[in-house]
Amino acid sequence: EARTPLASATAAAATATPGKQSSKKAAAAAAEGGGVWDVPLIVRAVQEAEAGPAREAALALLAAVAASDAKGVMDHVLEVSAALAHRAAAAADDPLAQRALEAALSAVVPAWIAGGYGVRAAAAKVVDALPKAPSHRRAPLCAALLRACPAGEGLPHVLLLLLGQIKALEDAAAAAAAKAAKKAAKAAMELGGRVGAALAEQAEEEEDAVAAEGAGRWVMDLSALLLAHETASGAVDALVETMKGAVSEGGRLVWLSAEVTAKHLSSRAFLTAARRETAAAAAEGACALPAADASSPDEERLNESMA
Repeated sequence: EARTPLASATAAAATATPGKQSSKKAAAAAAEGGGVWDVPLIVRAVQEAEAGPAREAALALLAAVAASDAKGVMDHVLEVSAALAHRAAAAADDPLAQRALEAALSAVVPAWIAGGYGVRAAAAKVVDALPKAPSHRRAPLCAALLRACPAGEGLPHVLLLLLGQIKALEDAAAAAAAKAAKKAAKAAMELGGRVGAALAEQAEEEEDAVAAEGAGRWVMDLSALLLAHETASGAVDALVETMKGAVSEGGRLVWLSAEVTAKHLSSRAFLTAARRETAAAAAEGACALPAADASSPDEERLNESMA
């Protein structure tokens, strides 16, 4: 099989294991007919690679390994989830890196589920990383998670996790945003002069803004956005499962799930999706109706009697 130099180099690095353990791992792999993947080494590359092609290659390698060696990724689930959370929290707004992260997530989550980790546990890893992620990256991360989960199973778990720890998530997001703003203000002050003062003032304004966001309702907004991207029937199914889970857990979660349900079912997004789905069903039903047969036996007898 032909491979690019980058693929060959990354595969060689991933299959290299420390000396004392390499013989045992190699023997086990030979017995099973597979390769030896050093998942911790790949995780380290994901965490420490410089922004740009190197980091994207490390994420692509993690996705490839997850697709071919689910057990290996499952055996290091904590390290892998920490690496993905670390990358999700990266401040750089790089579309290529973001797509690479989402691709890695889409490959890793099925590996976790196939390894018996469970949809809820896999979803919890992503939800726990959301507060440190930039606000504009939270929805794409959740969308990548939902695409990786079995159809119809991901969204109810995500909604229950979001609503069940809404205060903790929003407080954590506010703390992370304030920390980032203070770091930016300190860097601006080190520049000195008018430029430094202007940057420091801007950083303070951003800190106030992100603090207001953290104290706000970003969890509810994210829940509404995820539901808006579902079909009407898919959203209803997800809300029903969410309400069932909320009733089982009890407490404030019941009220929050009811609020999310009421708002979505009365939203323009849901009404539009419902009309579109109804029109599609009606058109499909009309196409399925049998065509009238002008030469049916009854009509032939009627024509003969009239003749």
